Amino acid sequence: MGAALARHSLFFDDRDGIIDRMNEEQIEEYWKRKPFVAFDIRTADGRVYTVDHPDFLSKSRDGRTLYFVTEDDRQTAIAMLHIVALETVNRPTAA
Repeated sequence: MGAALARHSLFFDDRDGIIDRMNEEQIEEYWKRKPFVAFDIRTADGRVYTVDHPDFLSKSRDGRTLYFVTEDDRQTAIAMLHIVALETVNRPTAA
């Protein structure tokens, strides 16, 4: 059973009832961490993208889309609006 080291997720803002989403700074915190620690990106539709190395992720110029490279070298676009959680767990990173 792997214990989570950190987790960010959606939350309800009691002031106006609006659900917040992951922002660019929260994702950069995980993505640019030194030393890098593998993490999962969870989307609203339940998909999970495991980022084992920082080179497997890139960002659009406007910051609204992340591009994830899959294990079979396909590129997947992930809209920042649909990212609901980031999570790091105890596991080895890619070499």
